[in-house]
Amino acid sequence: MTITKKMLLAAGSAKKACNNYLAEVKEQNAKAQKPQKRMALLDELDEQKKKRRSEEGIKALEVRLVEFSGCVGPAEVAAIASVANGAVLRIRLAAPLDLSVLRGTYKDLFVYTRLIPPPGPLSPTWSLPPSPLPRLRVEGADEGSWGAVAHTITSLAPPGKRFRWLSLWGCRLRAAELRLLLHNMLAACIRTGGGGDTRAEVGKEGAVVLHITERVPPGGPVVPSDAQLQEALQEHLRLRRQ
Repeated sequence: MTITKKMLLAAGSAKKACNNYLAEVKEQNAKAQKPQKRMALLDELDEQKKKRRSEEGIKALEVRLVEFSGCVGPAEVAAIASVANGAVLRIRLAAPLDLSVLRGTYKDLFVYTRLIPPPGPLSPTWSLPPSPLPRLRVEGADEGSWGAVAHTITSLAPPGKRFRWLSLWGCRLRAAELRLLLHNMLAACIRTGGGGDTRAEVGKEGAVVLHITERVPPGGPVVPSDAQLQEALQEHLRLRRQ
């Protein structure tokens, strides 16, 4: 069979037509896939939005403690630490307790405690968190118990041995005992916030407030008289009966 020029031209035209057809089909397929890709992208964005809204909803439901007041044990301390964020904490100690896990979780820390009797020279300590400076209130200081008061304060002193303030509630110590207590605190390097001379004074609700600074008057720390201390105690007892 003889292949003529006309036959070659016809074959070339057929191949070109075939290629054009394939290109057209490919273009149509590409156009058809664009909406599908766009829909897939929109679906993905929608899922991301749903996930973000869900996470924001969960975050909104998280518990944030802003204030707490009460008696706690080890489990409660851990629970408070997990949700406190700039909280005001007023914690009453039924027994000595490690509160170091609360460091950095609170705005103000008030700790109320009874006396911790000194069991011996190797008695343990339960240092309060150092920051922000804690406030300690020691309750039930009977006459003759200034040594137990000193032991209680030093046992709970934070690293750095600095409190924001120290107070004695229901204080029955005599003036001479308060001087001994302040001298003991100075020797133990206990300090409180604020300035002025080291001293004791009657505060609100009949409390005896201890100010322990680097300054000590030449005659020793100034303390209320026995009569003033008795008057403060009566004021404290009167308020408790109300």
